[in-house]
Amino acid sequence: MKFLGKVFMPYAMRTINDGVEFISFTLDTGEYVIFQGEENRVSLPMPSGVTSAHTHPGVCLFSGQDLETADFLFIKGYVSVGVMNPECALLIYRDGPYTLEDRDALLNLTKRVKSSKKLNDLVNAYLSFKTENLKLMQHKF
Repeated sequence: MKFLGKVFMPYAMRTINDGVEFISFTLDTGEYVIFQGEENRVSLPMPSGVTSAHTHPGVCLFSGQDLETADFLFIKGYVSVGVMNPECALLIYRDGPYTLEDRDALLNLTKRVKSSKKLNDLVNAYLSFKTENLKLMQHKF
């Protein structure tokens, strides 16, 4: 959270201003890298690392595609995946190994997020997300 608030915050501000998203990775070496994406999206091959976060021009909720990426990163051994804007951040982090049950729950959340037509559906999808080793953490800046 300190990294997001101090280092990554200027990028979140830029995303709010022009819609261009950014993604950061903390690498296995402890170094970090930040890449610029495009308007309302950022995608690239994911490096070997520990954490990842990207900026959103809107709410601090993962899109269905973001959750699919989180699944891929957890399989690669990442510990946390986040999304942020200048007001808040939402992280999914591992509190243990990434098990098949955790993956099933994350993929179920992905389906529910993708099929949500109303804000209430989206909120209920997140509120019902429960796994043994994956946790959600929200932070306000």
